Amino acid sequence: MAKKPQKKSLEKSGLFVAAAIFCEKIIREADNVATLVRVVDKVVVKGTVELDTPNIPQPVIQLAAFISFRSRSKRKAAFELRLRRPSGRPSEKQMRQHIDLNGDWAGGSVSCNVAASIREAGVHWFDVYLDGHRMATMPLAVEYEKVSPKELFRKQGRIRK
Repeated sequence: MAKKPQKKSLEKSGLFVAAAIFCEKIIREADNVATLVRVVDKVVVKGTVELDTPNIPQPVIQLAAFISFRSRSKRKAAFELRLRRPSGRPSEKQMRQHIDLNGDWAGGSVSCNVAASIREAGVHWFDVYLDGHRMATMPLAVEYEKVSPKELFRKQGRIRK
């Protein structure tokens, strides 16, 4: 009887996710240390019409994402971030790039801007892939609040009280 090929365990692969976080801003210091400003796990989107109304532009959220990896060996890896919507709509590729993993458990990190159009409220799932393997999932809760046009413009500073 032929043996089934065994999947490589994460521990044996020597590749781990150290952090996967959304925030408002990432500051990189001269020594390449990252400072994450205002960590975000929920956003409230305001609009004057229902989400996913035909012929109306959908609101877009813009955040920074910080993903840090630790690796036993030094190498290049293909990084990918994909969005899954609350309704289960198929994944959208948000970004793809190659990163350098420094080895000796020093790893490497990705800092990127994420812009996603919001078509529905609920938890949006951002899957983190490295070399085609899903390594982590970053949840982002999105609430939608319908407001009057006057209230929306007031909050944006276009109408004074």
